[in-house]
Amino acid sequence: MERAFRRGVLDRTESSQAPTYTPTDFYTRLDYFATFDEEICQMCGACTIRCPFGAFHHDGTLVEIAGLQVRWVAFDPQNCWGCGLCAATCLTGAIAMTQLSARD
Repeated sequence: MERAFRRGVLDRTESSQAPTYTPTDFYTRLDYFATFDEEICQMCGACTIRCPFGAFHHDGTLVEIAGLQVRWVAFDPQNCWGCGLCAATCLTGAIAMTQLSARD
């Protein structure tokens, strides 16, 4: 029985490892994009955790807000796929979704 277990489905060799995927393998770009107001942002970083595409990320810069040192939240619009998870997560309203035709 032990031999069958080793040769079975649970036997993970390098040739049988599952492929890795990124969010861009499953999503298509939508007709919306995020707009980011840095003046309203409290730099809480919730959007950096929620964004599966890396459009919102910490760039390593430290800033002082309300007497606290926090990491700067950077936005790369080229990585935005328009899913809206960041806007739904933002508590301050610093992120809004705009229809793509409005950007042109």
